[in-house]
Amino acid sequence: MNKQTPENDRGRQARRKDTENRSSGERTVCLTIRGIQTDPDGNSQEHTSVYLAGYTEAEEGPGHVFRYRTGEDKAGGPESVLFVSRGLVRMERAGEGSSVMIFDPSVPMTGCDYGTPFGVIPMEIRTQRISVMDGGASLRPAAGSGRLRLRARVQYSLGMDAGYALECSVTIQADEITE
Repeated sequence: MNKQTPENDRGRQARRKDTENRSSGERTVCLTIRGIQTDPDGNSQEHTSVYLAGYTEAEEGPGHVFRYRTGEDKAGGPESVLFVSRGLVRMERAGEGSSVMIFDPSVPMTGCDYGTPFGVIPMEIRTQRISVMDGGASLRPAAGSGRLRLRARVQYSLGMDAGYALECSVTIQADEITE
């Protein structure tokens, strides 16, 4: 289902630019990703993951790039990449169960082939809203702490076969780790 659409191209271009040159100014952050999914019957599931991540500013335009390892062995697991800007969030999960999820409220729908250990599930993402609190083009020190921080939230619906859809939100929190 990963069709050649303008929204998928936009996400790919952002990822490509950011992987071509890793800045030597990469910072270490604690990255917390919290997802909530609510099914049509009102049942909710919540999942929170915490990662040690590398952070760089996006090379073109305002945006943030986080690189982190997933899996049981987070030190040696596959690298995942999260790109966050005010108008686009792109989550690329590597390894077994890989996927690329593009959240873009400026387009009606983006497609995603979501990998699972049992096979690929084609999904449709309809992004309602992205909100980012980042202090501007780069992470800014949090008031009184001297540490860099970012808060972002994406609200979307996730459609699967035969009209079944989940109402979802993902909250992203990044706090610089200082020594």
